[in-house]
Amino acid sequence: MAEQREAPPPSRRDAPASYPCIPLRDVVVLPGMEPRLSIGRSTSVAALQQSLKRRDRSVVVVAQRNPRTNDPRREDLYGYGCLARIIDYEHFEGAEGPATYGIQVEGRVRVKIEAAEGAMCRCRPCPDEGLARRREIDSLVAELRKLLPRRSEGPSATGGTSRWADRIAARAEMGIPATQAFLETFDLPQRLRLLIEHYTAEQDLDERARALLEKTSYDREQHKQDYLRRKAVDIQRNMGEETAAEIDGLARRIEEAGMTPEAHAKCVEEVTRLGTIPAMSPEGSTIRSYLDFMLALPWRARSEENTDFKQARATLDERHYGLGMVKERVLEHIAVQQQGGEGRGSVLCFIGPPGVGKTSLGEVIARALGRKFARVSLGGVHDESTLRGHRRTYVGSMPGRLLKAMTDVKVRNPVIMLDEIEKLGLGVHGDPMATLLEIIDPEQNRHFSDHYIEVDFDLSEVMFIATANAQDTMYQALEDRMEFIRLPGYVDGEKIEIARRHLLPKQLAANGLEGCKLKLSDATLEELICNHTQEAGVRQLERCLAQLLRHEVLEHERGGGTRPPARLAIDSKRARAILDPPSLPPPLHGEDRSGIINSLAVQADLFGIVTQLDGVVIAGDKGVRKTGSLGDMLEQSVDTAAAVMRAGLSKYGLPADYLDTHGIHIHWPDVDSGGEGNSAGLALFTLMVSIANDIPARMDTAMTGALNLRGEACIVGGLREKLMGASRRGLKRVLFPAIQQPELRDMPQEILDRLELIPVKHVDEVLKHALTRMPRPWRKPAGTATSAPPPPRDDAPALERH
Repeated sequence: MAEQREAPPPSRRDAPASYPCIPLRDVVVLPGMEPRLSIGRSTSVAALQQSLKRRDRSVVVVAQRNPRTNDPRREDLYGYGCLARIIDYEHFEGAEGPATYGIQVEGRVRVKIEAAEGAMCRCRPCPDEGLARRREIDSLVAELRKLLPRRSEGPSATGGTSRWADRIAARAEMGIPATQAFLETFDLPQRLRLLIEHYTAEQDLDERARALLEKTSYDREQHKQDYLRRKAVDIQRNMGEETAAEIDGLARRIEEAGMTPEAHAKCVEEVTRLGTIPAMSPEGSTIRSYLDFMLALPWRARSEENTDFKQARATLDERHYGLGMVKERVLEHIAVQQQGGEGRGSVLCFIGPPGVGKTSLGEVIARALGRKFARVSLGGVHDESTLRGHRRTYVGSMPGRLLKAMTDVKVRNPVIMLDEIEKLGLGVHGDPMATLLEIIDPEQNRHFSDHYIEVDFDLSEVMFIATANAQDTMYQALEDRMEFIRLPGYVDGEKIEIARRHLLPKQLAANGLEGCKLKLSDATLEELICNHTQEAGVRQLERCLAQLLRHEVLEHERGGGTRPPARLAIDSKRARAILDPPSLPPPLHGEDRSGIINSLAVQADLFGIVTQLDGVVIAGDKGVRKTGSLGDMLEQSVDTAAAVMRAGLSKYGLPADYLDTHGIHIHWPDVDSGGEGNSAGLALFTLMVSIANDIPARMDTAMTGALNLRGEACIVGGLREKLMGASRRGLKRVLFPAIQQPELRDMPQEILDRLELIPVKHVDEVLKHALTRMPRPWRKPAGTATSAPPPPRDDAPALERH
């Protein structure tokens, strides 16, 4: 029978060529094989894309020496592979993680790998040898066919003996090392001898097993089990010493991992399954990934915690400026541990505007406690499986983010920060909020169940810290399990100190100026804060400092400097020339006048601002008209202020029918005031009294406070931020509800020194401090019927200005 030789590849048979290269974990592709493969690594996907661009769809497939290597290099691959052609491919989208592809290839020619880098390799075709020894080949084929099953076909005229031998080897369960050795054998007679040796050993094993069954007098079922056990051992040996050593190593690591009895039994069961399935089975890769993850979990490793009170205090003060209340809470935790307590309780939740250091504070707390730190972002999570993992029955299943974080830190007692917890969403794939409740609840997280590992894992030693920008949108059940600590915005003095201690050293190092002596005055920093940043935190301030330093580095390079400058000086004039023009708020009216009141508000990012409310009286109109950026709460505040004024018109110098013959128009400027509205009640009432009596209001004074129908000042939120906004705009006095006087204890001394803070209980006190004079009670003049207020009298008492 004439020998049919392989078709040559597109390039010359003796010349190396470049092809896309796909490494394979647990399969060796031989010429003539048409296996289906699953790929998902980035380099393999890139090789697939490169192959699809070629007209012949050629690709080199080569086995890895170690199937557990995730990013194989040239030395991790065998020296010989197979040049194949992609017949078909299919794209799969996983629920989590990268997409995978299923491809079917047709093996064509043996090749020698000369170089490999990334998704490409350089290889040289290896022609078959020994084809001329026809008599020897025919004799070996006849001998081999006697060992094969009866229905096995012989060599065909079209495929040739070489391709027939490759097909026989593909069906034989020889294991990765033996199959790779067969691939690297170019001499055809030698390949036939390797197949004869394999099937001879298989036949001898079967004969010994049958002889054992015939000679013994024990139960045949027991004999059958012994036979299958010996067969499994032999198959395992044929799979290669490397696979057997891997299984032994996994079993040893499982015994040393310190798992719970439930987890230990589960892993032993999976190792037993791994030893009985074929090496090239996709299930084997799934089991290996599962066992690797289980062994990576910290079943008993712990960090040695720091219980030194003084050292923890020094760490907190060194790494984070201010925030005394937060630091005090952390020190309480350490003090409890020093007394032998567990220190477990409600989860700390830091609430504050962006840029005040909530996440970085979590890292500082972990350092102070001597624990490892991990961050889990919850923003936009709406699928329960993101936290609880996927069941392994799904393609591309993965564990949840919490257990992934535990494998990263490798200890049972880390500090885990649950970032942006208020942005956790409710989707159609389960309830992630209910899963989070189980995670943070100290009574439930001892037995946290992740769908991927299928056993319970103890999270009770983890210290959870949550962060949020606002509390309004938070899940009610989550609020009951957390202790809220508010991180307010920084005052200007604190921002200057933070810039000196942290921001400038960080940006100097980031811009290649480490060791440079920078001269930047406090006045320049204060101008940056007041004119170029409108924020509660320090993110924009850090961006401004980075822009200044980048510009100086560029100017230094343009001047011919080859080394970083040793000194830099940036004054206010230089900073103004470099930075973009500031977008400043409109200036405040400075002269006392009626029709304008300074009201304090808080923007959506918790930045305090001063809003000047406008008002006019329109004779002949009636009622109260409202325009501007008014929400529902502000509409109600206007109505409440009008009701209080209508109930005491004569007391405030107005006739009883004043609002029936005069209209009041209130305008609220278009500002981003978030949920603001109810805290403007005092300002709206004062504005109405001021314009109705034509009494000027003091422009050095601002106010905040809600109003009820009895005219009493009620509590409002964001007092600290509002006082900071008043101080920033240069006001001197602020009126606020007297019920909030205890909050002044935590107010920065910088605010207390700049502002005169006046607590008020009733609108009468507000008028006394906010207007230049008090309105006289109205009395109907004898013999007149006019409803207009009397003109101001010269003997009306003026209020003393402090």
